[in-house]
Amino acid sequence: MTPEKFAEIVEIICKRYRLYTRYGTLAEVVAFLDGAGNALNVGGHLPFTNFLRFLAKKLNQPRSYTLWEFLLNIYGNEEKVLEELPKLYRKHIPEWVNSN
Repeated sequence: MTPEKFAEIVEIICKRYRLYTRYGTLAEVVAFLDGAGNALNVGGHLPFTNFLRFLAKKLNQPRSYTLWEFLLNIYGNEEKVLEELPKLYRKHIPEWVNSN
């Protein structure tokens, strides 16, 4: 599956994350997206985590303890991060794909 097509799945999962995760946390969503991306052969091992690494570097964010911590610092809470993640993913797909 292409990263562009996977963007549709990212949007669905982030919109209805409580259906796909036990507690609805950002960590669970990232893990779910990594598993789905892995199963769908989107871009190597842990494709969504790799995208977050790329995004942190692109946004000049310091290496966080967790790769999504920088997004919490930017957006303030997990719900807002989950609202913005699909937009960020779609926006940066071409550059991320070309950087690999």
